[in-house]
Amino acid sequence: MNTTLIQSMNTQKGWYVVKVKINAEDAIQKSITPSKLYRDLSNSKQSFNSYLGNNRTFWKKNIKGGFYHSSYSDDGLITIYFFVQFNFDLSEKMIRTNIIVRLKRIIPCEVQIGGIEILSPHLQQVFQIEYGMENLLQPFGGYYNSPSLEMTLA
Repeated sequence: MNTTLIQSMNTQKGWYVVKVKINAEDAIQKSITPSKLYRDLSNSKQSFNSYLGNNRTFWKKNIKGGFYHSSYSDDGLITIYFFVQFNFDLSEKMIRTNIIVRLKRIIPCEVQIGGIEILSPHLQQVFQIEYGMENLLQPFGGYYNSPSLEMTLA
């Protein structure tokens, strides 16, 4: 039986949705694309807290991996959804706070972290189907080299 991302998020511990809204003009001025934002967040030497290290060190210790999806709206916003699985090297609150601050240091944005309730009902339905997952989600971290999304989430 194949497992969808939504099913995994409901049954496995540590899965969170990080919803990031960015003004498209700000993104253009700073040359930020969804993939560049992910790279800056997970692989840059920018540091927020010397105790927790730079973005690369923080991400490697606290995020197992996940997926991201982006969409562009007519109102001039880019919305990026990161589906991340925490390692819990730190407390959940510390990880959440660090992700928010690190994102806002890269680009001014609105950040929301929670469960699948952050997703619109439409996106919840899309990520329930195999076809929607394979074509809309970009894997990262421990999920990047997996042979298929279904095997990874099972």
